[in-house]
Amino acid sequence: MHRPNLPRLVATFATLLSTGTQTADAQVLEGFSLFTHAGVGYVVDAPSQLNGIGGFVFGPWLDGWGVYLDAKRTHESRRNESGFIDNITVAEAETEFRDRGMGADHHWTGVNAAVVRVVSGGLAVYGGAGYAKKTAFRRYYDETQTRGAFGTYWIEDPMASGTRLNVLAGAFFRASRRLVLQLGLEGAPRGASVGAYLTQPFAW
Repeated sequence: MHRPNLPRLVATFATLLSTGTQTADAQVLEGFSLFTHAGVGYVVDAPSQLNGIGGFVFGPWLDGWGVYLDAKRTHESRRNESGFIDNITVAEAETEFRDRGMGADHHWTGVNAAVVRVVSGGLAVYGGAGYAKKTAFRRYYDETQTRGAFGTYWIEDPMASGTRLNVLAGAFFRASRRLVLQLGLEGAPRGASVGAYLTQPFAW
C-alpha cells in the first residue's frame, strides 16, 4: 500500500496557505478602504430597464464617501412597433371604434444619483433618489383591420403616463482589482439593480 509523503504534503499545504495569505493581503491593500476607486459600467433595473450605464467614485480621497450616477431605460418602446398609431386616443379606440383591448405595456427612462459609503475593503453601500418617466401604451384589435398591422395596433395612454420619484439603495462588491459588482433595489420602476463596473484604483 502506497503511503503518502507527509513532508511533501506539509510543504504543499504551507505553499498554498502562503499563497492564499499573500492574495488576501494584496486584496486588502488594494481595497476600497485604502484606494479610491473610479468606475464605469453597465447597470440594469430588472425587469423593466435593461439598458443602462453607471459610474462612481469613492474611497479615501473623499474620506470614505463617494457619489454614484446612472441612467437607464427600457430596451424597446412600443412607438417602434409597426402597428403604432399616434393620432388615436384611448377614448376613441374604446368608445368611437369599440376596438377590443389586448393588453398594456410601458416604457421607462430614468436618471439617479446616490451617496456611497465605504464599509470595508470589499464592500461599499449606497442610497439615493432619482427621476423616472413612465410612458404607458395600450394595445387594441380592430376587427375591420383598417387600423394598425393586420388590425392590431398600439397607442399611447397619457392618463397612465407620468413622472415618478425613484428611491434606490444597494451595495458595491469588490470582485477583483478592476471589477466591481453591484446589487440593489429600486422603487420606480420596482426592480433589482444589477451592475458590473471596470474600475481604476487610485492612491489618493
